Amino acid sequence: MRILLIGNLPYTRIGGIEKYHFNVIKLLLKNYPQAQIDEYSICAALEYDQLPPIRPAIPNVNIILNSCYQNNNYSHKFNIKQYFKRIRHGCEQITKLMAQNQYDLCVCSVFHLAKKIKFNLNKTIFIQHMDVSFYDNSCFTNDKWAKLTLWWIKYFHKCIPALAIANVRKIICYTKYDKIKIKQKFKSTTHAQFFNVPLGYETHLSVPSRNKPAIIAYCGRIDNQQKNISFLIKLMKYLHKLTPYQLVLWGGGEMVKDLSNKPNIVYRGTYSSDTDLRNIYQDVKFAINTSRTEGFSYSLLEAMSLGVPIIVRDTYSNARFLVNGKKNGIIIPKKMKPQIAAAHIASLINKIDYERMQKNCLSFVKNKCNIKLVNQKLLTAFSSVLDHK
Repeated sequence: MRILLIGNLPYTRIGGIEKYHFNVIKLLLKNYPQAQIDEYSICAALEYDQLPPIRPAIPNVNIILNSCYQNNNYSHKFNIKQYFKRIRHGCEQITKLMAQNQYDLCVCSVFHLAKKIKFNLNKTIFIQHMDVSFYDNSCFTNDKWAKLTLWWIKYFHKCIPALAIANVRKIICYTKYDKIKIKQKFKSTTHAQFFNVPLGYETHLSVPSRNKPAIIAYCGRIDNQQKNISFLIKLMKYLHKLTPYQLVLWGGGEMVKDLSNKPNIVYRGTYSSDTDLRNIYQDVKFAINTSRTEGFSYSLLEAMSLGVPIIVRDTYSNARFLVNGKKNGIIIPKKMKPQIAAAHIASLINKIDYERMQKNCLSFVKNKCNIKLVNQKLLTAFSSVLDHK
């Protein structure tokens, strides 16, 4: 059996899509031990001064990098010409791979390739990466040149995820909320087969402590383009005037320098997949995410698995899924400015039944995002392709 997986980078980051992708590999190898997997990394929209460490080799998995990255030709700033060059090279390489190999299954988590590659749709299943709001050109930035670039890409219909979604027959999305929004935005998916599979969590759930200090934690990439750290900084400035809460941040990114000399913010440094999360969350009362958009926030899932309630902006479909009718935390309406959002949080944070909310979080992860349940759903999706006659 030959399987082709198409994603971003098979590197040692700890983001949600990387976890999801790696779990797919482990699941396929476990259930199809004779399978040979080609893992192609498009590296489409990523910019680095140097390529991050690649994940250690796995038997029966052949990692293939986009040829644009094989000459150490990296650029730290977004470059539209280089972006399309990587897309073009990636599509050429994938087309050759598919011509040279008779793949029984193709799993692609990079939507924007479908328009440029003639996939065998009966053998292909796409995995959602980002929320539908990702396709809104105002979603990520207020920079006018970045907006113009995104508009230009859309206008000429080149390598756009929206077009790709319209050309697939099987889609794995995180939740029913994503399915609804995808079908609303892309009418041609009306007859596509959807599989709702959230991120899964496999570590042991911990018993939470009841008496915690007034600390809110953020774990993740510290940038403004997607994670909207400037909003979080402003929010905490106003919240600190209304409550004793302070913010603790873990992670790395371009905005780390902006965290210094702020009395209500403590930066603890980077963390990795080997970090014991209990050391991060043992004294944390809430975990927060104020991103402009997400696919499915893995960092919030980690916090909830340790009985830590969440605070999240309503900027993507699964924010409401994770909050679960306010049983698991506090949701910030999408259009609220930082000052109003701080007042909103302050009005609720001392009124909630915190112990019950902790138990709700543990129960939610166990029943909704249990890794065994997630893997069963993934196998059902893959079987629908492999069993197709």
